[in-house]
Amino acid sequence: MARRPWLAAIFPLTLLAGCQAPPPPIHPSLDPANAKIDPSKIHPVTREMSAEAEAMSAKKLPEFRLRSTDGTVVTNADLVKIPTVLYFVNLECPCCVDSNPLFRDLAKAGMPIRVIGVADGPLDKAKKWVKANETGYPVLADPLQTLMRALKIRNGVYFAVISPNGSISKIEPGVSADVMAQTVARLGEIGEFSAPRLNWDKAPERLTSGCAFSWTE
Repeated sequence: MARRPWLAAIFPLTLLAGCQAPPPPIHPSLDPANAKIDPSKIHPVTREMSAEAEAMSAKKLPEFRLRSTDGTVVTNADLVKIPTVLYFVNLECPCCVDSNPLFRDLAKAGMPIRVIGVADGPLDKAKKWVKANETGYPVLADPLQTLMRALKIRNGVYFAVISPNGSISKIEPGVSADVMAQTVARLGEIGEFSAPRLNWDKAPERLTSGCAFSWTE
């Protein structure tokens, strides 16, 4: 029987396909197949984290001076007159990318507030993160993690609500749909404006945090 040339062509390809290395593992929060995984099982918020964050309430914001991705230098004295939300970003944490749309929505909701990110890396990396994730808000570069240390911000995805007088109204160790709704209500209360009702379907149902900052190691 004559040998069929197309069989000779297919056989090596089959061998090559079988020898290919498997793709590298992907973080569960970024895998579309795991869209229904409860994020709190990846980075759960513990009672200790919540208690430590609660203990910071009503304290004055510590002094700091950090460069922003919008070209300005921001100090603690600048965060007055209207409420501020500080979103803490671990630049290597995919959970911070996942939670970014929540804070983008806050920034674009038309409320008289300011939303600012605080990242644990140099300014050039913070700029790349802002561009890649289309934040809609500026990010401060804090490569020494001085503000994270002072506020005991242990993980990415933590955020702080700052009152118009510069004091800490609330630190949240993670995000959830309920926490985001409560935050909008809090912003309206301390800012003395009518808080809108926003859709938090993008937020996890259970409170979840992000990857730990290196200062905690």
